Amino acid sequence: MTDQNNSKDELNIFLKIISFLIPIVGAILYFVYKSDSPNKSKAACHSALWGLGVGIVIQILATVFGG
Repeated sequence: MTDQNNSKDELNIFLKIISFLIPIVGAILYFVYKSDSPNKSKAACHSALWGLGVGIVIQILATVFGG
């Protein structure tokens, strides 16, 4: 059984930001870390999903308010 609080199993802030800004990178990181580092994988996935969601909201707002 793996230790869920392992500090080596944390995605660094730079990769979180890149995953947020470019969600496809987060998806790739998810699959890269999926089996070895579940916390890194989860963080990359969450960052990518948040980035995707924020991007969609910005697109909707730009469309509604004309841009």
